[in-house]
Amino acid sequence: MVRLVPRADKLGFEAVWLGEHLVRPAQFESAYPYSPTGSTQEVWPAETPLSDPWVALGHLAAMTSQIRLATGVYVLPLRNPFVTARAVATLHAVSGGRAILGVGAGWNREEFDIVGEDFDARGARMDEIIGILRRLWSGEAFSHSGAFYRFAEVRLGPAQDPPIPIVMGGHSPPALRRAGRLGDGWYSTATGTLAEMVEFRGRIEQARAGAGRASEPFDYYIRMNGELDARNAARYRDAGFEHLTLPTNRLWRGAANVDEKLATLDRLASDLGMR
Repeated sequence: MVRLVPRADKLGFEAVWLGEHLVRPAQFESAYPYSPTGSTQEVWPAETPLSDPWVALGHLAAMTSQIRLATGVYVLPLRNPFVTARAVATLHAVSGGRAILGVGAGWNREEFDIVGEDFDARGARMDEIIGILRRLWSGEAFSHSGAFYRFAEVRLGPAQDPPIPIVMGGHSPPALRRAGRLGDGWYSTATGTLAEMVEFRGRIEQARAGAGRASEPFDYYIRMNGELDARNAARYRDAGFEHLTLPTNRLWRGAANVDEKLATLDRLASDLGMR
C-alpha cells in the first residue's frame, strides 16, 4: 500500500478503498454472500494480512495529497459508535477532508459472536449508529435515547467540514433499501454485470424516492466487471455511472511483485487517458 497508493494519487485515481474485518475466525460456517459457492478464498484467504483501516489510511494520508481515503467496507455494527466517530473524524482532519466512510452490516456471524455483538440485530443497530455518527460530526451537543444506545449530552468536537460521506455497501434487499434511506452513496461490494448494477441503482432510487431523498446528492461507486480498460469503462459511463472501482484481486492478477503492480497502474492510467 505504501508504494501503490502514492503512485495512484499522482496518476489521478480518485480513491483507495480498504476492505476490513475486525477478526477472521479460524473456522466459520457463514457463507460469503458475494460468491456463488459461498467461499471467501478468492477475496479473503486465511493468510490475508488485514490492517486496521484507520491506522493504514492515516499513514497513507501523510503520503498523498488528493486521493480520497475510504473503507470498502467497514463492518459498522461491530463497533461502538463513539470509537468509529473519533477514528473517522481524525482521518478526515489529518487528510484535509478526504475521508469516506463506507459501511456494511456484516455477514459473518462467527465474527460477531467472537466480539460479543448481536448478529441478528445488526441492521437495526447500524441504522441507529448512522444517525448518531452524523450528530457527533455536526459539532452540536446532544443526548440520545434509542433502542441500543443511550447517553447524556455529549459533543465530539467541531463540525466536520466538508461533511464526511457515509456510503453503504451490500447487495441484499435490506442493504439497498438502507442505502436509499440513509446513505450518501452506494458502494458495490462485489463484482456483478453492468445490467445488475443498473437494476440495483433502480432499487436504491426507489428507496430514495420513498424516503423523500430523491433530490439529494448521491454517488454510486461501482465495481467494474469484465476487462479493466477504457472501452469497458465507457460502457459504465454511458450507463450513467461516474465512479468505478477496480478490484485488486483482478487488477494485480499475474503481477509477481510490487514493481509489476506499479507498472500495471501506469498502463491502466495511460489506457484510461489519465496521463
